[in-house]
Amino acid sequence: MKSITTYGGAIQIREVFYPGVPQTQDDANRVKFAVYSTKGIRGLYVSQDDTAVLVHAGFWEEELDFRYLYDRMMELQREVEDDNHTVYITGFPWLYTTIQRYVPQVSQVF
Repeated sequence: MKSITTYGGAIQIREVFYPGVPQTQDDANRVKFAVYSTKGIRGLYVSQDDTAVLVHAGFWEEELDFRYLYDRMMELQREVEDDNHTVYITGFPWLYTTIQRYVPQVSQVF
């Protein structure tokens, strides 16, 4: 996701999380500014009321260890969720890892 701003007559296009995940309050403020000032982020990736965010990740499925991916997604969900935060995981990798995880149990039924 990119942030587009103008500064001193120049156009700056850079990753919102450049050079990485925020480590300081200044970094977090920069990300917040990018979210609020870039059309196409707020309202699409961040809800208008700031209560939800869409995190999109891409995978090269040919090289994935789906068992590891399932375990890691569940670990991440446990780390982040609390009484005020809910994590929903969806998409092909989630579907595939879930099916693969339950295949032995389903095959026992049939």
